[in-house]
Amino acid sequence: HPRIEDALEIVQRMDGFLAAVLYAMDGIGVVDELPAPALTDGRTVSIARSTLDWTPDDLAFALAHEAGHIIGRHAMRLFGRQPAKWNVACDKAINRAILPEFPFSSPGNILVDEAEVPLSEEELYELDTAKHQDGPSRCYVVCADDAATRAVLKRVAAVVAAARAAGKGGGLLE
Repeated sequence: HPRIEDALEIVQRMDGFLAAVLYAMDGIGVVDELPAPALTDGRTVSIARSTLDWTPDDLAFALAHEAGHIIGRHAMRLFGRQPAKWNVACDKAINRAILPEFPFSSPGNILVDEAEVPLSEEELYELDTAKHQDGPSRCYVVCADDAATRAVLKRVAAVVAAARAAGKGGGLLE
């Protein structure tokens, strides 16, 4: 889809590593309805059709955010935690990391870790669990299976190795 291609170009310009993760995936598809603007299963990223109305910068943010779930190996680190609360903690950590590079202006809530010192996903999860003993957070999670995440990370490593061999260093997809 042309809007996704435009957003991928922004991701590539802003952060070559996140772009490498997205290009190494099996695909980015548009789905009529999702419980969130975008989801990843570790092999693909699914974008809700309504998200295509976002600005290219905001769509780039959504793609970069999903790449952050793969890089953080969030599905593999779930370890019996409540999936919804774990996803909130992971979202906060990802968003804190990428917001300086990818300003997000679309309406709606964006979860950000507002602590003075960046906290790990595990620390954010424990804080959220301590604060909200009354039930799961309002979010959705689609977890990648370990094999899918490992396959994407293996393809990313191959892209990085090829870029280094071609003399492109850290600017993987320039």
